Order: sequence, then structure tokens, then C-alpha cells
Amino acid sequence: MTEQDYYPPRASSGARFRTGLRLAFRRLVNPLLGRIPLNLPGWLRGDPLLAGMLSVIPGLGHLYVGGKPGKALAFFGIFFLLAAWAILFGPEDWAWLVAALPLSFHNWVIMDSYSRALARNRLPRPAGWESVKISFLWTLLLVLVYTSALAATNRYGAVIRLNTGVFEPSFSRGDRLLVRRQRSFRRGDLVYAPRRGGFERVVALPGEQVNIEADGIFIAGKPLPAIYYPLSREIIGDARIFGAQAVVPEGSYCVFFPSRYGDGNWGRQRDAATYWLQQYMTGNENIAGKVILRYSPDVRRFD
Repeated sequence: MTEQDYYPPRASSGARFRTGLRLAFRRLVNPLLGRIPLNLPGWLRGDPLLAGMLSVIPGLGHLYVGGKPGKALAFFGIFFLLAAWAILFGPEDWAWLVAALPLSFHNWVIMDSYSRALARNRLPRPAGWESVKISFLWTLLLVLVYTSALAATNRYGAVIRLNTGVFEPSFSRGDRLLVRRQRSFRRGDLVYAPRRGGFERVVALPGEQVNIEADGIFIAGKPLPAIYYPLSREIIGDARIFGAQAVVPEGSYCVFFPSRYGDGNWGRQRDAATYWLQQYMTGNENIAGKVILRYSPDVRRFD
């Protein structure tokens, strides 16, 4: 088939450009997907390859090939529920199986739209090894899309599932939390610092002086309000730390949590209390984000 046979006599420059891109893309995928005739009807009649690509958004490819809107909406809804369950509530012991559920359903939706487009254009449907090969290629595309989407969303937040009970009574084993990534924090924020062992409470900001006395924690000479205290008062109940003082370096925060209480060698430090306090200064780069919500087993917001 020549270029004159393919292009309509009065095709616009835009149409010729789109057709050129389509031909170039086909030359790349034809060796893998098998040869598909290029003399297909127009775009509105349902191109099989485009139908599959549009189905990356479940249901869109189904609409493109003339499917019913209700069925397309059902495809999207089922996929959304499967994906939300896998991300928010899926058991970690079966992580691969949980991830395979939305992936398998999504692949079936793509193959359905792809096959419908072939039938609409009166083209033979792939069978045997050819069908497996095409399904595998769509699966690779989905894995790439999912990986890119997760990488993008991880820049804004993360889902944390606790597998330990060291944070009780504030958190229990099995709790699921939402963490929002941000650059700066306020006093009292509950933050997630995986490099330091887990969750901590911000008690002092960059440049502020921290003093621990028998009657409480003082920030810049003022007593720390009770609502901003660490999640447990055990951390300030040991007389060995009374008199500890330190200034929070720029770009760092003073954070407390009792899970690391007792760390450090008290007997070998010249100024043990101050040395101990400095262990609770952490750089902003070590904090993954702020805990904003516990959504399971019950709902609790952290403002």
C-alpha cells in the first residue's frame, strides 16, 4: 500500500502528521504484537492498539470501541475498589497476591477492549501463544504505569502498617497510618522517621534552646505546653537527664519518643545528660513526613 492509497486526497497537514506518528509507532510494535493491517477504518471506529492504550484508564477503552457507559463505569469502579483495598488494607503476608488482583483485572479489561476493537474491524482475534504474548506485553505496560504512579504518589505521602507494639499505648500492632510528606514541621507534630526507628514528637524547632529540668521541658526558657509533650512522659522522668540543655541546629528538629529511652552510654560521657539530649536532634532529611491519620482499625486524626 502506497502513501497515496493511505492518505485521503484532501487530508489536512494535521491528519497527515497524526497518521505519520501512527505508522512510526506501528513499525515499533508490529514485530511484537503481530502484523495488523494499516488500512483500518478511521479513528472513531476503534483502533485495537489505541483501545488497549486507552484502557490504561479502566473503562475508557471500552467506551472508545462503542461499549455501554454503565459497563465502562463498572470496570472503573471495580478496579478502583480493588486497588484501594490492596494499598490501604491488603495483608502484607500476601503482598504479591494482593497486588496481582487489581493487575489481573486491569489486564483483562485491556484485553477485552483490544479484542472488541479487533472484532469491530473484522480482524482475527489472537489465539494460543499469540494471545499470551499480547497479554504479557499489556501486563508489562501496566507494571510500568503502576510503578510510575507509586513513585509519584510516594513523593506526597505513604501508607504505614505497624508490625510492632513498641509504640503502645499511642499506637498498637496492626495500626495503619497515613503519612504526608512535607518540608517543614511545627511543634507537636507527630512525624515518621524510619531511619531513627519510627514515630516521634517534634518538641523544638531549629535555633531553639531545649532545657530539661525536674519540673518539665523548657523551650527558649518557656515551659513546653502539656499537649506538645512526648507521647510518653517516661522520657523525662529520669533524674539523670535533669539539667540537659542543647540548641537545635539549623535544618534539624528536637524529637522525642520513649522507644529509644536509655540509648547512649550514661557512664562514659562527660556531660551525660546533654549528650543524651543531643541524640534527639535529627536533620530534616531523616524525617519522612507527618502522620495525619490513623484509618484502621479506627479513625483518628493527628493535627
